[in-house]
Amino acid sequence: MTIVKVSDVLVTQRFNAGEAPTNATFTASELLSFGLACLPSTLPNIGRRAQAEGWEFVEVPSGSGAGARGIVRRYFLPAYVQAALSLKRSQEGGRVVDAAGTTSATPSLSARQRAVAEARASILLHVHRLAAMEGMSSAVQSTIEAAQKQQLPPELSAALALANNKAGQSRTLTRATLYRWLSKFDLTQPNAVDLLAPADAGQARRGKWLRHVVAPWAETVLKLYQRPQKPTLRWVHDQLPAHLPKGVTPPSYDTLRRFIAQMGNVAVEQGRMGPREIKAIKPFVRRDTSKLWPGDIYMADGHAFDAEVAHPRHGRPFRPEITTVLDTATRKALGWSTDLAESGLAVLDALRVATQNGGIASVFYVDRGAGYINAMISGPGTGLLSRLGTTLTHSLPYNSQARGIIERAHQSIWVRAAKELPTYIGKDMDAEASNKVHKLTRRDVKRLGASRALMTWPDFVAFAADQIAQYNDRPHRGLPMVADPVTGKRRHMTPNEAWRKGVQEGADLVQLQPAETDHLFRPQQQCRVLRGEIRLFNNIYFSHELTEYHGEGVNVGFDIHDPSQVWVYDADGVLLCKAQLDGNRRDFMPESFLERASRKRAEGRKRRLEEKLTEVHDELHGGPVVLENNPTQRAQFVAGYDAQRLVEPIEIQAVELHPGQHDQVATRPAFLNPSERYEWLKAEGSAAWTESDQQFLRDYVEDPEGYALFAQRYELLGLDWTDEDEQELNRFNSPSRRVA
Repeated sequence: MTIVKVSDVLVTQRFNAGEAPTNATFTASELLSFGLACLPSTLPNIGRRAQAEGWEFVEVPSGSGAGARGIVRRYFLPAYVQAALSLKRSQEGGRVVDAAGTTSATPSLSARQRAVAEARASILLHVHRLAAMEGMSSAVQSTIEAAQKQQLPPELSAALALANNKAGQSRTLTRATLYRWLSKFDLTQPNAVDLLAPADAGQARRGKWLRHVVAPWAETVLKLYQRPQKPTLRWVHDQLPAHLPKGVTPPSYDTLRRFIAQMGNVAVEQGRMGPREIKAIKPFVRRDTSKLWPGDIYMADGHAFDAEVAHPRHGRPFRPEITTVLDTATRKALGWSTDLAESGLAVLDALRVATQNGGIASVFYVDRGAGYINAMISGPGTGLLSRLGTTLTHSLPYNSQARGIIERAHQSIWVRAAKELPTYIGKDMDAEASNKVHKLTRRDVKRLGASRALMTWPDFVAFAADQIAQYNDRPHRGLPMVADPVTGKRRHMTPNEAWRKGVQEGADLVQLQPAETDHLFRPQQQCRVLRGEIRLFNNIYFSHELTEYHGEGVNVGFDIHDPSQVWVYDADGVLLCKAQLDGNRRDFMPESFLERASRKRAEGRKRRLEEKLTEVHDELHGGPVVLENNPTQRAQFVAGYDAQRLVEPIEIQAVELHPGQHDQVATRPAFLNPSERYEWLKAEGSAAWTESDQQFLRDYVEDPEGYALFAQRYELLGLDWTDEDEQELNRFNSPSRRVA
């Protein structure tokens, strides 16, 4: 096997015994199929051209039996045809063939440079074709005369106007120009056409700019201009004389303007934009997710919702924090959670939902926020990810571009959702309308305790869940194209479709069993056992089964909603016991002893009250009144009064007490305001209502500045006034409930 070079076309030759090379030559049919402009357009005329120009050829047997004698002529191409063939291949693929038989890209040229080079090559190929018959000097002269007399073929006339690379269509061709092109057009070079390209005007400008850079004033100009305050060029021009060294003449404003205009668009912003901001205009790397399977990588990030909703505790407007977990391969939102602020518990809840919906992820890719860097999520041994077997990976600080998928999801889900609400406060919101809504919500909350413009917390949670469902069923530009099953039109896949496709193709999803869920998603913290006790969050938990673990460290799992007990595990994750809150706490004295002491005290109070009542009775009915220091003397002033006139009778209204009401009335607290009284009466129930309470409730519920102001609060607390309460209140006024 031998490599033979024919002009700029390199091909592999095979030699058999007694045979001439064949692949370095071309038949007339092959040349016709190339469609070269320098050759005739019919098969007989190509043969006549080859005979007239004296092309060398070899006759070889034809495998198909073509030809009068079963042989076919294969021609060795003249230089101009070889160049035309190379140009044809360059135009079609923008590539040339190298000596290794592979293709490589041609040197970087602008579209204008390439068009001019190809136009010049077309003219030079015409000259070479004429030179094959009449010599180069005669061919050059003939071409120049034809150009001046406008007798060139139409395609060459059009090429000539472009080849001159100058304004105007009436320019012709000179001998010097043509010979300059011929001197560059080396048919032995693979990039013969590229050598004809004119100089890049942009390079000339950049060269001019480089000359400006070394000017004595250039460095000072850039120091003044490239500042984070982004000063104007006019300001720089005004300040320049005071900052230039002595003897340096400041340039004109137009010179400065051209100097800045000739700089690169990124270089000119150095200093005016910080390292993080300038990333937005620098080249970047697109990460390919097509080779990922569902469940390989989960991404999570928090987002402050761009609209205000009612706070679940006090009803005032606030912006909730939403944490979203996204599957990188399919863009599906698998889990989400909302809280008053981004926290470890919100991240834990979002990851729990994502794991239950999509399985355990191999990698959890997040930023370095406090919600992700904490012992509850990433702690060794006790952290959730450690127990799930998921690898935690953080992006570089201030590099949100690395998490562009989840950042874009915020726009597609939450910013889009926020714009549906009247309390939207994003950058696109009209300032006047935003100010009106802001004042309206604050005024309503101050006067009524709530605002109809603010979405309540339960409604917001349902609204957010609906937005996630809509997103997962919406076509996503980052996913492959499919034919819509309904319309038949091409569109991008939805995240749900991409997830189902990945599962059908064999995605290895690690699903959790229901029994594992509670155990894995309870946060854990390492604690030390002391005499059977564990201290966690200022609470004390106890179990006798921890007796032999005194002084040892254990992992304690806890339920964030129920502090009554904790789950204690050893270092290997084996459950040791359940420890109860204050499990070893006992009363200081036996309960029966205290009850006996309380009863004795109550009996003593009763006896003293009875004695006092007897004394009052004697005073009312004329009993002897003993004066101090004179026990035998009767009070003379008492004798002059009638016992019936001593005290005027008053009407006493009896109040019926329900069973157990006596103790409740005795322990009734002192109320600071009507709202406290209403909440206490509602919580205690109708058994604690006195007649005064009944009248208070009737007035308070009907008062527009009473119950109505706190209606939403009462509803959240489960203390709202119901029809059953109204019926119970009316029942008190029935004759059977009155006491004469």
